[in-house]
Amino acid sequence: MKPILILNIAWMRDYRGVTGDTPLGTFRYMREGGTPHEALNFLPTKGRCYGYAAVGNGTINIERLGARADAESVDDVLVVWTATQPGGGRVIVGWYNGAKVFAEPQKRPETPETRAVDKALHYNAVAPSAACRLLSLDERVFHIPQRKKGFPGQSPSFFPDDTSPREWVEGIRRYIAGGKLGPAAAVAPKKWKDGRSADPEHRAKVEAAAIKRVREHYEKLGYMVTSCEADNLGWDLDAQQSEAALRLEVKGLSGDAAVVEVTPNEYKAMVRHVPSYRLCIVTDALAAKRAKLRIFAYELDAKAWLSDDQETLKIAKQVAARISVLPPPTN
Repeated sequence: MKPILILNIAWMRDYRGVTGDTPLGTFRYMREGGTPHEALNFLPTKGRCYGYAAVGNGTINIERLGARADAESVDDVLVVWTATQPGGGRVIVGWYNGAKVFAEPQKRPETPETRAVDKALHYNAVAPSAACRLLSLDERVFHIPQRKKGFPGQSPSFFPDDTSPREWVEGIRRYIAGGKLGPAAAVAPKKWKDGRSADPEHRAKVEAAAIKRVREHYEKLGYMVTSCEADNLGWDLDAQQSEAALRLEVKGLSGDAAVVEVTPNEYKAMVRHVPSYRLCIVTDALAAKRAKLRIFAYELDAKAWLSDDQETLKIAKQVAARISVLPPPTN
């Protein structure tokens, strides 16, 4: 069984460069204005990914991973990358399965991306890109307990051992093997505090197909999905997995043009609940083979709503008015 090394890094969306993806974190080198080396952790370079974490003294104690005392590196390690979300809470963001880990930082191969940075970049773990997995924002649901015995603390590196809860370590392995936490039915649905009740409205076939597509997508990721379409909250579905809870507004279209309208209530919720709100647009919803799902989340750095394919929402606000008829004036 592969030894596990947990490395904590800055929060990013893609880890393929800092353009449009500013790293977030409280690490000293970042507070001083430096570019974190981990900014390229998931950029494939000649079939490999080169990963870096700023470990405390600059070295990794690879003896704890099974290496000899005089070894420079150790092979076949499961490197788990974690980061703190913008809203708080440390989660797994990806992993290298079967990595070579070096005791001392190594100079990263030069690429156009590294040459764009005003310093030499380093790495302390490398693995074939096919064995590296970066999780999308909505897949980052495995939370790391902190300030508890047997769990990661302030150090950027952590070696699960006999002091770590066995079930927690096995849970990491299961999560990486399956890409999700486990059966969605084991998770209680999130109860949002806001919103009011309304009678369910008739849903057209297109919208029903879109709802089905979005539900299946998130259930496949391990979320428990519940409908709140009748509650007039400003979104259609609640999705929850572990501590991750999302509000999903679904728009179904019969054609391939991704142009939708949101109601004032939906737009209000979209603005109010930016971190957890997702606008899910399904085009060609009734054509199973052509149907396409786009999921938009707000990106703080870009100050825009972006999909995983870097498509951007163009929002044109429209003004409406409430009009009522008054009785004629009385003399």
